[in-house]
Amino acid sequence: MVGKTILCLLVLFAVCSVNGHRSCEKKSDCRRKECCLKAGDVQHCVHWSEMNAKCIVSQQPFRGERGRVMIDYCPCDKDLSCNPHSNGQFDIGKCEPTRCEVNKDCAWRHCCVDGFCRRRGVLGDECIPGAKRKKNEMMHDKCDCLSTKFYCRSDGLCEKKGL
Repeated sequence: MVGKTILCLLVLFAVCSVNGHRSCEKKSDCRRKECCLKAGDVQHCVHWSEMNAKCIVSQQPFRGERGRVMIDYCPCDKDLSCNPHSNGQFDIGKCEPTRCEVNKDCAWRHCCVDGFCRRRGVLGDECIPGAKRKKNEMMHDKCDCLSTKFYCRSDGLCEKKGL
């Protein structure tokens, strides 16, 4: 009896898991940095697309019966944008660093460093002492520290405020 129960649980686990991914009906069924991806007749949670992964340039979530679902590819991970490539496929692009001209082109937790959005410094990250993120400028070499919680020490490393 115990053996049959264990076998039933193993079969149930295998049915609920496709290639190690959890099944889902909508985005909220997935963890942080995952999307609910529909591939064929199957929907499962998949991590956001990483550097150089394929993506759909103008992808918008499909509003399924129970919530938002992505078709074929997840959106690019943070710090990345889906940039078009002339690869013969109309809407297929590649996840690459987000391009920028000035800091305001990037999300607030990022800065524009030499033409690309980069994450602002947190504990232990390198920084430029005295550098401050200004909306209409570009940073050079490194970002400043995320100013809400960190500051740049004189040795060029981000430190948590209040320590």
